[in-house]
Amino acid sequence: MRSSRAKSKEEAIELTRRFLKIHGDEWDIECEVRQLDGPDCGRELSR
Repeated sequence: MRSSRAKSKEEAIELTRRFLKIHGDEWDIECEVRQLDGPDCGRELSR
């Protein structure tokens, strides 16, 4: 399986929309866009 990396959150959302559009309405698909690396990844949020 090929992994793709988006350069921004907006690009990741657009790639997800394109993926869902390709599969059409006959599929019941849910997707999540998650940050997997970067300066804030893995850090707990301050309370």
